[in-house]
Amino acid sequence: MANTLTAQCRLMAIVLVIGHVKSQLGPCNGGTGLLTAPEGQIGRRTSSVNYDMTCQWKIEVDKGKRVGLHFSSIDIRECSRCSCGILNIYDGSKTSSPMIDSLCGNYPHDDITSSENTVFLYYEVHSGMRSGFTIEYSITSGHVVEIDQQAPPDEPADIIQFGLKIWDGVPAPVIA
Repeated sequence: MANTLTAQCRLMAIVLVIGHVKSQLGPCNGGTGLLTAPEGQIGRRTSSVNYDMTCQWKIEVDKGKRVGLHFSSIDIRECSRCSCGILNIYDGSKTSSPMIDSLCGNYPHDDITSSENTVFLYYEVHSGMRSGFTIEYSITSGHVVEIDQQAPPDEPADIIQFGLKIWDGVPAPVIA
């Protein structure tokens, strides 16, 4: 098939758009997938072939609204300080925006709500892929809660407690 896509150079984000499914494709190295539907699903199911990959997504909803993220699954190989793979979530349109969270491993995660109408996700894998992640997003009215900035944690499991945390009014439990 002439249009065969490989895991090394393409990502697939499934966007649910009012009763039907729309697939969006974008490059995994260098490009950014733009998602503008009011709700949908984004994810990266990885293969065991490519060990150096970067994927980026920008989720943008109507001005005055917020983006809610629900983590259906997260399974990103965990090494020291998430050096094998990491999913960074930013409260804005690019990596220079305030970081909401930085994830690796296979842990349950609380829902996140942005403070504005845009969220940027940056996914990077360097070694020993796992199954990846699936995140459902939607327009939401969740509450924004700030946690004081502190020095970077020593253990990857602690990373989810630092930075600008946003969820529906209840702090995330400590995950050990």
